[in-house]
Parts: sequence; C-alpha cells; structure tokens
Amino acid sequence: MNLSTEHKALFSLLRAGLWEREADDLSPFPLTDAQWWEVYRMSVRQTVAGIVFRGLHHLPEEYLPADALMIHWVAKADRIERKNRRMDAALRLLLQLLGREGLHPVLLKGQGVAALYEHPLLRECGDIDLCFPSEKEEREAAELVRRAGCRTERHPDGSVCYSWQGVEVEHHTRLFDLHNPLLRGYLSSLVGRHGFTDIRTEDGATLPVPAPLPDLLLLNAHLLKHIMGHGVGLRQFCDMARAYHALHGSYSPVELEAAYRRTGLLRWSAQLHTFLTEHLGLPRDVLPYAGTDARTSPRLLHIVLEGGQLRAVRQDPGQGLPCRLGAEAAHLPLLLEAPRLLRRLRARGGVLDLDKTHNRKPQMRNEYFFRVAGLLFSVSLPSGWDAEALLPSFRPFRCGACPEGKRIFRLLAATLPFAGGGERAELLGESSNDMGHVRLLRTPDGYRTEISYGPSAGAAVHVMVSDPAFDNAAAFLRPEDPYLGEALSSMLRILYAQAALVRDAVSVHASCVSLEGRGYLFLGRSGTGKSTHARRWMEAFPGCRLLNDDNPVLRVEDGTVTAYGTPWSGKTPCYRNECAPVAGIVRLQQSPQNRFTPLCGPEAFAALLPSCSAVRRDARLQDALHDTLVRVAGLVPVGWLECLPDREAARLCLEELNQIIQQ
Repeated sequence: MNLSTEHKALFSLLRAGLWEREADDLSPFPLTDAQWWEVYRMSVRQTVAGIVFRGLHHLPEEYLPADALMIHWVAKADRIERKNRRMDAALRLLLQLLGREGLHPVLLKGQGVAALYEHPLLRECGDIDLCFPSEKEEREAAELVRRAGCRTERHPDGSVCYSWQGVEVEHHTRLFDLHNPLLRGYLSSLVGRHGFTDIRTEDGATLPVPAPLPDLLLLNAHLLKHIMGHGVGLRQFCDMARAYHALHGSYSPVELEAAYRRTGLLRWSAQLHTFLTEHLGLPRDVLPYAGTDARTSPRLLHIVLEGGQLRAVRQDPGQGLPCRLGAEAAHLPLLLEAPRLLRRLRARGGVLDLDKTHNRKPQMRNEYFFRVAGLLFSVSLPSGWDAEALLPSFRPFRCGACPEGKRIFRLLAATLPFAGGGERAELLGESSNDMGHVRLLRTPDGYRTEISYGPSAGAAVHVMVSDPAFDNAAAFLRPEDPYLGEALSSMLRILYAQAALVRDAVSVHASCVSLEGRGYLFLGRSGTGKSTHARRWMEAFPGCRLLNDDNPVLRVEDGTVTAYGTPWSGKTPCYRNECAPVAGIVRLQQSPQNRFTPLCGPEAFAALLPSCSAVRRDARLQDALHDTLVRVAGLVPVGWLECLPDREAARLCLEELNQIIQQ
C-alpha cells in the first residue's frame, strides 16, 4: 500500500510523540494548510490526536502548521488531558468504594496502559474495564454500585455496564478475549503463576493490573478482536508498542512466545510485530522474539487506515427540545414539552402557572426580562415572588418584554419538588465556589443542574433541567432556603454562559476595568490576585474604574471585541450595565518580580481558554467557544504578567499592552 503525503506525515509525528524523539522522516514536510487539516482529522479519527500533538513538539519550527490549526490542536489536547484527569479521579473513588466492601477487581487496559506512556494524560481514554475473580464478587459489586445510585445494564456476554461519575464502566469475570473452552485451564494456570501487580498513575495513586506476561497476552488478544469485528485505531497499536517497550525485561520471552502459540496468536503476532517496528518505530530489540511477516503488513496497514476507531454515533446535543423530562414534565408541560402552547397562553404581564396540578387551576405568574451584553433572556416567577429582592444585582439589566424569537433562553421557576432523577445521568462536573455546590449532569433529554449551599448534609438542593441547547429550562426551587436568590442567580448564570456561546459571546472568569473608554481584563486561577491587580490599576491611573470583578462577558461584533458588565461579580458588588472595547487581556501569575510577556496565536488562545465557561463535554458548545476565542486572540493584545501586588505591575502592564497596539 502506497502511503499518501498526509499518511507519511501522520506516522512521522506519531513516532515522534510516541517515543519523545525528533521526527525521523521530514520528507512529507512542509505541508499545505489543507494537508495539515487532513493530518489533524486522521489523528482524531484514529484517537491519537494527543500523541501526535506531542510529535509537533519535535518538528522543526519552519514545518509547523498555521496558528489556526495549532489552536484547535491545543484545545483538543486540553480536552484529552481533562478527560483523563476525570477518569483517574472516578477510578480512584470507585476502587475505594469497592475496597471498603472487600472487593478488589483488576484494571484491564485503559488507564493501566496509559501509565506506560511518556505522557499518560495525552493518551485518549475510553471506559473503565474491571475484572473480578468470580461471578459472585461481580454480582456483589454490581449491587453495590446500584445502591450508590448507578443504573446497571447486563450484556449478553455477562458483562455489566454503568456510568460512574460521568465515566462508562464495565465489569468482567473473564480476563482474556479468548473464548475457546479448551484454553480455560491453561489461562487460569497462567494467571495463577504470574498473578497481578500495581502501577502508579499520574496523580500518584496505585492501581492493580495483570502482571506483564498476562497483560501482553490480554492486549494482543483484545487488539485482534477489534480487527476482526469491532474496528481498530492506531491508538490500540500504540498501546501494544508502549507495553512491549515498558515491560521489556520483566517477563520470559520464551514463555510469552509459547503462550502466543498455545492460544493461536503466533501467526497474527508476526504481522503485528512487523507493523509495530516498521510504522510505529518500536525497536526490534524489545520484541519478545524475532518473528515478523513483511508480506502481510501492507494488508494490515490498509485495514487500520481505512477503518479507524469506531465510535457510537450520538444525536447532536444542540438540536431540538427534550422528548421527556421524567415525572416533572407532568407539572410543567408549558415550557418543556409544548412551547407553542406556552406562547398561546401568555397573558399581558404574565403567563399561566400550573403549580396547582391537583385541580389544574391556573395561577398568574410574572415574567421578567433582562438584557446582558445585548442578549435578552427571561425568567418566569410564581405570583407573589419579588424579583427585586431575589435578584437585586439584576436590577440594572432589567428591560421590557421582547419578541418571541429574540431571547436566548427562558427559565420557568416553580416551587414543586423535583420528582425526576430516575433517568440515567452522566456526571459532567462538580464544584464548590461562590455559585454554591454545583453538580452538572447530562441526561437523555438534556442537562440537569443541582445547586446547594451550606453543609452538604441536609442542605436544600435546587434543581434545574434544561434542553440540550440551554434555551429552555425549568427550575425546581426550595423557597424555605435562605439562599433561594443565590441559587436562582447561579442557575441564570449557567444558562447564560452556555446559551451565549453560539452567539459570539463568552462568559469569562476575570476582573475587568475600564480606562479612557477601553476595557482591560485580568485572568488567572482563584487566589492569583485578579481583584488586587484591578485595584492597583484604579490606584495608579486616575479615571480607571471597575466594570466587573468576576464574570464579565466578551462579545465579538463587527470585528471588535467588547467587554460587558454582568449581574455576576463575585464578592464585589459591581453590577454595571456598561461596556467597553477591549484593549488588552492579561493572564496573571504571582512572582517576586514584575515581568510581561506578549502572547500571540496558540499561546494567546491557551491563555484565554482556562478562564472561559463552557460545558466541556458538549462538542457543539466547545466548537463555538474555540471559534470565538480564535477571533478574540487575533483581535486583542494578549499577555502574561508575572507580578507583585503593586502599582508598578499595573504601570508595566498598561505600557506593554500599548506597545503591542502601536506595533
């Protein structure tokens, strides 16, 4: 099989990233923009985008792709790393839960193989596979996770699947994908002789995995299974290559060759070894034995490049309204199941309320409209609720009613208890900050957000359900909670941040000041000193004033980036309905000295991305966020400021930003 220029470039970068060495084949380079995009798409399809991204670090600078593609690659690598961190945390908690009940499964593939990479967090992860020593222990484990709130499904092959902390998990009682009953005794004795070992993950946790020889046999058999029917990607070959390399010297090559022969994998392994050495750069001296088959490798290469990693096709999360929302839909048919009915029932000054479902007696509601960064939204509250008291920071943003198609979302608030929660839900994130303790879950019909304040035990939980596009939502509020207003404000903030993304607007965790009619934003992790640096600007420059101290909005309009004040300003009560064209965005880092570094292209994009609000697991919203940030990075001066909490840092910052503008 003759490789195209793009395929040659892909393999060159893959080898460089897999072994952390200089690219060994520069003949395909330089590439055109179209060729680079094809290499990127192939790396994504083959689930090796993170490894190839590492390969870019070893490519001469004159051959690197354009900034527009680099920004996408940086974002993709960031998503892979974040997903791995979530999976590591979920796996650790699951093993702790099982261990407290005396259940000690073995981790198969996945994160156990990732630990064999130079950069484990950039290996694209899938699900968690756990193997239990007996069917009895597996049934006990399945019952335990069900009691913990997980809904399990048993497959025809006996495996059990469920979602844990937003990660798919499978239980198995068979270590190997080898179903010949005549091999059971042999495989059992093989595992008995070699047993299991522990590996250490990126965060320092230890995980139980098969010993080196059975682990290699497991990976080999699993790879062949995918080739025969499930689809295969280059990542699985990379796993095999890294395993051979990392485990070299820790097992008997003679015994492994005998195991391959006994299980019928010997001839296949010759083809595999040819592929690993010729295309992935595995050194021949780490192979268990010297058997290769150069005649059949081209056929295998064709299968891999034509297939790629097969994935389940999901419905676009940005399309349509949910078809059901559980038991709560019986109480709220107006908004979430029949928006046309809602439009018919709207009355002047309010809409009908079906809170009193026992006799369907309608009660008037009050609908309030707000405009933030030029984007309109509304919240419908039960009659008698005082929006001015519940949402005092929203007062400057209050506006009159708007035409139906103009608002970006509508939130219907009710005092009903949330009757849902029985549907399968995937936990996407959990955090505790000024918004309260927030849990975001993806459901079959959209998203569910749970917010509570105060001690976790016994705290009132406010629930919001929304459609996939975040443009229609219902809130189930606990009116007895003294934090009722804060919960409602946080819900509106979450809805706004997501709904605004597809309208060229981004909610940013930053402090923002205006000076001489221009806006400046200061980014950084919590505790970095964003608010302190903003105060130093106001002390150093007469006329400088605070626009927002926690959550301004950036909006790209007609080639201009504008910063807007919002109703959400953290601990500082600064709720100005004002805006200013942005003249600079700076990421801060505490330092014993003041030093400014200009950023552009991918570096500027990478500085902006961590401070922006978007559901990380929603491809539609992620694409919208990245597109907007690419434009922001190209239109506005961006820098990195290592600084002291003094006025000199403010003066240096403004001086350097002005120099970038003048250039």
